[in-house]
Amino acid sequence: MYKVYLADDRIDVIESIAEVIDWEGLNCELCGYALDGKCAYDAIESAKPDIIITDIKMPVMDGLELVKITKEKYSHIIFVILSGYEDFSYAQRAIRLGVEDYILKPVTAGKIENTIRSITEKLDQHKVVSQESSESDRKLIQSMPLLRDEYFRFLVSQGREIQREQLAERLRFLDINLNLNKNLVLLIAEMDDYQDIIDRSGIEWAEDYRFAIGNVMKEIFLPIGNSETFCYSNDKIALLVETDSSDEVTKSIHKLADIIKNKLNISLTVAISQNIKDIKDLREIFQKTLNVLSYKMYKGKNSIIDQNEMPESKAGEKMVDMSAENDIVYALHTGNVEGLDPIIFRFFEKNKGLEPYTMQHAVKELYLVIYHSMYPIILTAQCHYFQNAVRKIENHILTLEDLKSWMTEHLKEMAKVAKSNIKSQIDIYVEQAKIIIHKEYSNSISLNAAAESIGLSPQYLSTIFKEVEGVNFQEYLINYRIQKAKELLRTQKYKIYEVSNRVGYSDVRHFSEIFKKKMGKTPKEYLNDNH
Repeated sequence: MYKVYLADDRIDVIESIAEVIDWEGLNCELCGYALDGKCAYDAIESAKPDIIITDIKMPVMDGLELVKITKEKYSHIIFVILSGYEDFSYAQRAIRLGVEDYILKPVTAGKIENTIRSITEKLDQHKVVSQESSESDRKLIQSMPLLRDEYFRFLVSQGREIQREQLAERLRFLDINLNLNKNLVLLIAEMDDYQDIIDRSGIEWAEDYRFAIGNVMKEIFLPIGNSETFCYSNDKIALLVETDSSDEVTKSIHKLADIIKNKLNISLTVAISQNIKDIKDLREIFQKTLNVLSYKMYKGKNSIIDQNEMPESKAGEKMVDMSAENDIVYALHTGNVEGLDPIIFRFFEKNKGLEPYTMQHAVKELYLVIYHSMYPIILTAQCHYFQNAVRKIENHILTLEDLKSWMTEHLKEMAKVAKSNIKSQIDIYVEQAKIIIHKEYSNSISLNAAAESIGLSPQYLSTIFKEVEGVNFQEYLINYRIQKAKELLRTQKYKIYEVSNRVGYSDVRHFSEIFKKKMGKTPKEYLNDNH
């Protein structure tokens, strides 16, 4: 059973989670809890958890620090964070630290069980065979393909260095006939449209296809030199072959792709590594080859991508452009289905040329923004659209065109959902006015201009705004500007007159008067208090 540890500064939350979850049904046991991150970290050595579910905001040590220092020493532990709507910036940071998933508050048993079930399934798939077999020779031979696959995944994923003699001995035991003194080339073949294969034929057939592709690969490369195939993941098969001939490798890949397409109606994208002159470089070269494979995003499906022909990437050459973020959120909030096409097109145009994984990460970040922005106006049951979206981006390399069309279709569906769930047309008008304020607060903005943009009379907009928000348009604008001013002042990066200009006040004296009226202190006093 997998061990789960809870960290939250509210004992009622911990007790509720402990009582309502069917731990045994999830093949898990609760191994302890703590009310702050420091106590949770101190308990890891004795509790030995596989999964830690933690709140972000806790005393002594918060959840993000807990994730950071735990990952440094116990990298295998999987983290799930509990995130409130207001905690979005923290949730983004947590994902960058390697958090597996997040659960949006209010927490329910269903949310937690679905998340843990997904994690334990992944843990089951990646267990490394670590015990010597005590079964008969017949069963040992039957298990050899699985042992080879597991050992290969171990070699390409673990950071520790393996001694050459130890590696050779292990290869002999696994009956892997590769000469470590010869030049090796690594291939990674990925089944294109893997999810479609599962939908069309089922997971069992997909596994059979993967097994068949591995067998065909080994047979085709046999004339070139000794080779060995390994299953790296559900949709990826790797092959190591002894050869110095890149031409023969390319010809054999074309032959492989033709056979698989004709016999199984499956297209393959194949990445070719640089020469492996020393087996200790396998892990590094494997990761580079995986990165090469990701260029399927730009090359398209059914491609052969050679690492030796790839231009060297330059660090910091291109930054992600998220300027379309607010426009996408605005279109979704207002249910503007048709308006999404040009905005999504602009997003991809602005980010043309990014590294594939950077592009995928940018889309994931965009979806997180959308998720937290849309949560207040869509039904909780419909949030699975977003969660499934992020998982799809994480688990599959999509071509650029597939990513564009899938993202467009998905966001349009979200716009329809949002439109159907907004309580009334009045809510739409007020939401539009608020978004205008959020976008234009640093400029000169008025009730008349906002009303004209939305298509209402200023009097009507003023009435419904006060009815929904409890304050009038101008008061909401002032409050928002002061909130932004406070955020800028706390950064200690800007002078007071710069903050004044950034939040829409050209007259710094007028800004100071309004700030003091709202906060009870001048901007300078506030700045000193937060120094």
